[in-house]
Amino acid sequence: MGYMVKSRALKSGDTAVVLPVGDTPNRPADPVIGATRINTDLGSGLLEFYNGTEFKAMSVQGTVQIVVDTYTGDGSTVEFGPLSVTAPSAANVLVFMGQLYQIPTVSYSISITNTIVFVEAPPPGVTVAIVHNVGSTVTA
Repeated sequence: MGYMVKSRALKSGDTAVVLPVGDTPNRPADPVIGATRINTDLGSGLLEFYNGTEFKAMSVQGTVQIVVDTYTGDGSTVEFGPLSVTAPSAANVLVFMGQLYQIPTVSYSISITNTIVFVEAPPPGVTVAIVHNVGSTVTA
């Protein structure tokens, strides 16, 4: 059974919103897309949402070590690296030229030598920042 709260707004100073909490058998019988709850059967209680087909966990507890490799453009170099950690594909890293995000496979690719290869060389003096993770420790 659901309840409707009309025009509920958080007031200045509110510090939290309380979500429904329960185990897997107590999920709503007819959930709507976007239904969000905390499932106590998932580790120590993970956030989950209904995607229209099934409930999916939103996150896991753990830590991820982030690494940022930085280079400086010179106007002619298109290849930067090798990266400090092997990236499985261009989709597994975030690449910024200055403060502009670069689109994987459109603006750059990752070569077999674990280097970022741009379609066009970054301008002289522009910082190229390549963000990727070393690995994660899941504790859920």
